Amino acid sequence: MSFATFTSTYKDRKPVVLTGMRARNAAFRELCAKDALLSRWGDANITLSTANTHSYEKTAEPLRTYVRTRLAPQRPNSRGDATLYWFGDHDHETWAPHFDAYVRPPFVPNAADVARSFGVGGPHSGVPLHVHGPGFSESVVGRKRWWLSPPKPKPRFDPNATALEWALGLGEDRRTAAATHATMLECTVREGEAVYFPDQWWHATLNLDETVFMSSFVNYALDGSVGADELDDTPLGATGAGGAR
Repeated sequence: MSFATFTSTYKDRKPVVLTGMRARNAAFRELCAKDALLSRWGDANITLSTANTHSYEKTAEPLRTYVRTRLAPQRPNSRGDATLYWFGDHDHETWAPHFDAYVRPPFVPNAADVARSFGVGGPHSGVPLHVHGPGFSESVVGRKRWWLSPPKPKPRFDPNATALEWALGLGEDRRTAAATHATMLECTVREGEAVYFPDQWWHATLNLDETVFMSSFVNYALDGSVGADELDDTPLGATGAGGAR
């Protein structure tokens, strides 16, 4: 898929899953293995956020503590506003050696302003429906289930339910949850794949395994030129995020 195709078909229109990228971040994937992360970064403090739509609450603890105590499979009766999850809010100066090893996704212009968000989650953890600017999210290790919906109309949902509770329709309004799911795009982003989400698209995520992921939020207003290496160094496939995979 060319940058022109990406721009005309997906960039401002609809999500897409990029496949065929596994080799692109093979070296970074090795750095993200649990033993490797703990050996290099186990004593580093990380900022955890509550796993609800607005992520109001923050707390800090060593990565080693997080991995040992918070990666057990999520329980259906947990609440998002009482569940802590590592995604974003990084000390980028401290983590620069790790983040610099990551090869950014294709279709990101040279001059674009990119904010990276790294995270680790246990099975059935995730974030319920929320919105932000456009970007890519790559499953570096493990698989992640995605639900995506256009900016309007706003879906009906409980912002303090966990992604698992919402996905299983265990909230008070099960009929509303089922109707919301029926109108959404769904996909599973496997290890070495990335999903692109356009600006202000609603999306929810559910980790199917112990998962390591990197999200890249892109300011396309600073487009600039596109380097050929960003488009041609890895054979890519593209799958519309419209059905189960």
